[in-house]
Amino acid sequence: MPQNRCTPDLHNVTRTLIGKAQGLDQDLNISTPVLTAYLESPEAPTPTKGCCEASGAFINLYCMCSPAMVQEFNEFMDWQQLMAIIAYLQRRCADINRPIPELFAPPDNCPEYPI
Repeated sequence: MPQNRCTPDLHNVTRTLIGKAQGLDQDLNISTPVLTAYLESPEAPTPTKGCCEASGAFINLYCMCSPAMVQEFNEFMDWQQLMAIIAYLQRRCADINRPIPELFAPPDNCPEYPI
């Protein structure tokens, strides 16, 4: 799972925004507009190579398209915040030569029968 390789990156973001390190398995207590604005700002840190590689593999294997994964994510985090994080990774992973070329995620870009 990419969150294991991305945990240090997420901790840096949450420490900056709310003063303490938190993972995706916790309520971030950050509004989606605040999170998105930060991730789109020049102050947002560049993600690590490991996080980009793991996230790219997860997305490119259609994991975000799996109904079971969507349900699991919806149980512990806001879907719009997850999409903001993925958009940030798509944009910034290219900066370190680990691009995530296409987002396979609902509702518009999933195969009929994902894994």
